[in-house]
This record gives sequence, structure tokens and C-alpha cells, in this order.
Amino acid sequence: MSPDELIRLSMQLIAVLVIAGFIPATAFSFYQFRLPKKQEEYEEIVSRLGKNNGEGNSSTIYSPNIKNEYDPKDYVVPVSLATVVCILCAIVVVMGARFVETPEGMRISLILMGPAVAEGLEDPQTISQLNGMLIIAMAFMGGYIWTIQNLLRRLATIDLPPSTYYNIAIRIMMAVFVALLLYYFFRPGAKTVADALSADEIPRNMEYLTVLAFFAGMFPQRALQWLQEHLRLPWRHEEKGADPLPINMIQGAGVFQRLRLAEVGIDNSQNLASANLVELLLRTPFNPRQLIDWIAQAKLYIYFKSDVMKLRKYGIRTAFDLITVGTNGDRLEELATHTGMPLIHLQNVLEIMQSDSDIEMLQCANKHLSGF
Repeated sequence: MSPDELIRLSMQLIAVLVIAGFIPATAFSFYQFRLPKKQEEYEEIVSRLGKNNGEGNSSTIYSPNIKNEYDPKDYVVPVSLATVVCILCAIVVVMGARFVETPEGMRISLILMGPAVAEGLEDPQTISQLNGMLIIAMAFMGGYIWTIQNLLRRLATIDLPPSTYYNIAIRIMMAVFVALLLYYFFRPGAKTVADALSADEIPRNMEYLTVLAFFAGMFPQRALQWLQEHLRLPWRHEEKGADPLPINMIQGAGVFQRLRLAEVGIDNSQNLASANLVELLLRTPFNPRQLIDWIAQAKLYIYFKSDVMKLRKYGIRTAFDLITVGTNGDRLEELATHTGMPLIHLQNVLEIMQSDSDIEMLQCANKHLSGF
């Protein structure tokens, strides 16, 4: 190996280590510098909630131990897994062309050459392999950029549990395979979804596929969902069931918030309505009063479902608002008249909420947690 080739290889290995090294660096930074601040804030909130219960200490409520939730031993496997996945994908990005037999003396850079990586070559197998490497590289870069944004945001909000790194590893692997599926389906000469559905023609050139792979890397779930919706799978069937009560009906819960809640097992509004406030304060980065508002919205939504939009037009956003209106019977009748909803339904839900001890606790907590 010539000195130039040795230097080039060394630089490539350094680039791989830098790309993958960002993963363990964030875990170290979080545990060393950010976690102590989270512990201080959490203890103060739990203390206030304990006083809210009238005992003046945090032992009056269920409060998980933050040291148990963020034990350093729990980070070893997930951080290692995410790092290994990043190393493997970074090798493809930086050195992928080395694994493909190309004409002697030809230097190829997947990222710098992009869709032109296989130009001038005649061997179909070599062309297919280089294009496949390019798709993997672009999918990883999309997923890696999303990972950087996600980790930096979590560091800023002091929200980096061990499960985050499992999710990163799974997301990147999913991104690569979904991007490859799109490449297999849309590659030049392949039959497209457009042909199958008699729709407009979908581009089949490598320029389009390269960009598609990058965005599939950033949003693999959306890409997979698109494939599921457009492929005519023989085993697909529709089943009628209960209302899914999606969290996107909760005001203030955007894409990031919904993804973060899903990580702690809250996939719908029913889960949110019955969630433990203290556990959410520990395991998510959200402001306590924001969480209280979401839970109160969810408690209203599970009883009214899509009709909750009618209530919002008249300022009834949460269970607290309905209870306030319900203190005056005439106002409840006016609300039924304006919304077109049965008065008996409003009265029944109001009675349930007035006897719900969780709602009473949330109202008291909202008052005592002012300032957070």
C-alpha cells in the first residue's frame, strides 16, 4: 500500500470514528453534566406535590427514584448498539466503494459523486452494487442528521434515557432497509407503484432515488407507511374497531411530543388520560403544567371524541373547563343548545369528572406547581 493510500485510509477511519463517536459522547455529557440539574428540578417538583397532599414531604405520593431510572449500567448496551450501527453505516458512507470491484485506479466517493457514482461503467452488477451502496449511505445520512438533532434537543431538555439509544439504533436500521425497498421498487427499469395503480409516472432516475433515500432516512416510518398504503398486499384487510383516540387531537402535542410520549408507552389519549403525572415528570422533558393541561384535555376527549371540537369553539378545552361551566346549570344548557349535543350527555360526563379524584389532584397540582 502506497503512502498516499495509507493516508487516505487513515483519514477515512478517523472520519468513521468521529461520526460514530458522537453517540457515546452525548451519553457521557448527559450523565456527567445534565442529569444533576434534572435531579434538582425533579426533587423540587416532587416536594411541592408532597406538600400538596398535606404532609409536607414527597413520601406522600408515588415518586420513582431518578437514580434507578438513569442508572449508568443501563446505558452500556443501548449506547454500544447504537455506536456499532453507526460505525457500520459510516463505513459504507466513507469507504463503501472499497467493497465493490471497480476498474483499477478509479477513485469513488459515494457522497461527493452522488447519483453519478456509476457513470461510465458498463458492468450491470458493479452499477447495481454502487447504486445500492449510495442508497444505504444517503439513508444513513438522513437518519444520522435526524439523530444529531434529536440528541441535541434531548440534551437541552435534560431528557436522555437509555431507551433513546435503542430507538436510534432501530431507527437507523429501519431507515436503511426502507430506503433499499424503495430503491428496489423504483430503480430504473423496475415496475413502479404508478404503473400498478395507473397513476402519474413516478421518477425512476438515480437523482430522484438518492433524494428519496435521504428523506426516507429522516422519516422511515412515513416512508414505510406510504409503501403499506400503496402496495397491494394480498394479506391486507380492514377491521372495524373502537375509536383509536389519537394523541394528535390534543392541542400542543406536536410530532416530537407524540413520539416522546410513545416512548414511555402513551400511544393514545386514553393512555394519556390515565397516566401518572409524577412518572411523566421523571421520564419526559415536558413542563409539569403542560403535562397537566394535556392530561385534562385527554380526560375530556375520551368522553366526547370528535365532538370535542364543538366544545373548543366555546372555550371548553379541558376537563377543568367543563367542571367550571357545570357549576352553573344554565350555562350547561346553553352549551348543549349551541353545540347541538344532548344535555344528558354533558350532565353525565360532568358528574363523572366531578367525582374523579385524579382530576381534583391535577387541579391542586396545577395550583401548587405554578412557576415551573
